[in-house]
Amino acid sequence: MPATFYQKYYDTAEKALKLILFDKGSSPKLFLRAKCLECMGILVRKVGQDVLKNWEVIKFMKTIVSVEGELNNTDHLTRCVILKALDQFCRCSRVNIDKIINQTTPMLLRCAQLDVNLTTSMPKDVSLDDDKHLVESVRVQACNILSCCAVRSAQIFSPYISMVTDMFLSLLGCTSFETRKASISALPNLLLSIDVGVEDINNKRDIANFIVLSMIEALHKETDSDLSKRMLRLLPKCIQISGSYFNSHVIEIIANVISGTLKKIIGNEIEREKEAETLEGGSGTLLTDETIKDTNFLIGTSVETFKIRFVTHIDVLMRNVAGFLGKDRPDRVIAFAISIFNILVPQFPDKLPPYLNKYIVTACDALRENYPHAQLHATRAIGICANFGQNDQLKTIVGVCVSRLYDVMTKIYKVSRESGDVEISIATTFDTAVAALGKICEFQRDIIDGPVVVQNWLFFLPCKCDFEEAKYAHGLLSKMIQRSDKDLFGDDNKNLPTINSVVKEILSHTDRLATQEVIDQMINFIS
Repeated sequence: MPATFYQKYYDTAEKALKLILFDKGSSPKLFLRAKCLECMGILVRKVGQDVLKNWEVIKFMKTIVSVEGELNNTDHLTRCVILKALDQFCRCSRVNIDKIINQTTPMLLRCAQLDVNLTTSMPKDVSLDDDKHLVESVRVQACNILSCCAVRSAQIFSPYISMVTDMFLSLLGCTSFETRKASISALPNLLLSIDVGVEDINNKRDIANFIVLSMIEALHKETDSDLSKRMLRLLPKCIQISGSYFNSHVIEIIANVISGTLKKIIGNEIEREKEAETLEGGSGTLLTDETIKDTNFLIGTSVETFKIRFVTHIDVLMRNVAGFLGKDRPDRVIAFAISIFNILVPQFPDKLPPYLNKYIVTACDALRENYPHAQLHATRAIGICANFGQNDQLKTIVGVCVSRLYDVMTKIYKVSRESGDVEISIATTFDTAVAALGKICEFQRDIIDGPVVVQNWLFFLPCKCDFEEAKYAHGLLSKMIQRSDKDLFGDDNKNLPTINSVVKEILSHTDRLATQEVIDQMINFIS
């Protein structure tokens, strides 16, 4: 319902709900009181955060705790409603929950560890399956509220952090899918709470290391693929939050997780493709773009966070990935392997020489075969090799690189001219190819036909889709203008009209396609 509806009836509804909840002359049933509290929480969250006084919030919260305390061990339905009410109040961003943490946390810990006692007599109209479902709902809600409170009230929550951490980590081995999911999702919030609320640095370090090690142990044991993916997606967040506290042992285990995950994912995909070709004569279900993105994010986060502390693990990682480079690999596997090199090489360029030939040849092969998934990563790889590779290693292959980039840019350019529009992913590949060719012009000019390649590069400018690549390419153009690059301007300045045209088009999109410094330089150039 729209907020205007809630606002219109807020005052009337609030008075009625307060009357039911707080009238000393009436004694409504616990379930009715729980539903009133839930309704009040919804109203406050929707429209009443600025209206309700803080003392009133505390009163509602204390009522929630009081009602829950009156429930018997098998009244899971009412307990579920109570927690829904508490969740609404705790997620009100303008409601201060600090004063009720000490009352609610023990209750939430008890609810989060609730289990079905098969020896307890239950109402005849409630089946065992229904009861199990309600227990699971109670546990999940309690976990979610604890996770929220841990971040929103980190300082007040800190005395409970060890107890809550132990509880969440114990639930990683729970047989319930939803409970495991809730406990996994809460771990980054626990680390945030520790970072803010725990003062002792040694205590911070011990708990952070314990959480991540337990998470990795659970990842190895997890049998559900969706939860495994969720853990891999959350592990980088944990690294970003608490990576500075991790010791060398934890970093080594994370590096092993990355290497093991890469082998497992790529090995499984290669095997599945072989089986699909044998059975159906076609390709099977390969790596998803999400899997590639998540794994690359884990690698990139580890490299960025640990920096020099991660360098001892790079050789093993690159060696493992290099084993999956080659034209005999499936498209998505090649895309995956190249994309990982694209992350590692700029951070550790001194590690490139042993792998450069296989890396760049695989990229060129992917472009020649027109692999749709590997194309973007392959064009970026050529630019990275041009930037960090040595002339003597590249001189035998640079001509092929230029040719492959020409092919990619020309095909996309023709499509854009004929249809007037191209998909964003294809336009991004075009910009990446243009930027890669620019890097060849900038870093490998001595081993190419400079006047020809630079003039062709100018023809494909400006870049308009990938803003990072555009800023690089247009920054390079500006530098070449500033130094009156002979290859750029050509004999008798024959390329000057094209340069002016490109610069004017860049300036018509100044907010996205160039830095302020480059914009100023270009304005001075055409003035």
